[in-house]
Amino acid sequence: MFLFELKKNGNEKLGVLSELFFYSYVMADVQTGRFKFWKSNLEIEQTESISSYILAQKCHPLIDETILSMVNQAFKEIGLNIRFGSVKIEQQPLNYSVKVKA
Repeated sequence: MFLFELKKNGNEKLGVLSELFFYSYVMADVQTGRFKFWKSNLEIEQTESISSYILAQKCHPLIDETILSMVNQAFKEIGLNIRFGSVKIEQQPLNYSVKVKA
C-alpha cells in the first residue's frame, strides 16, 4: 500500500512526519484486523506492506535522507513493514519533475 501526504508550497512544518506515522499505523492496524472499516475493503486489508511518502516542493530542514533512513531502520528492527520516503516536486515553467528519496 502507498500513502502520500501532499503539502502545498510553503507548508514545511515538521508535523508532516507524525501525520504519516499516524496514517501508517492506522493502515497497519487495518492490515492486521485490529481496525475494521464499516464495509470490508480487501484491497487494503490484504496488503502486506506500507510505503508512506511526503509529496512537497520543500520539506522541513530536519526531514532529510538521514532521518528517513533512521526511521526506516527503527521500523525494520521492530518487524513492521512500513517505510517512509519523500518525493520532491520541482516546478519549472510548464514542466514538473519528481525526485524520489526512499
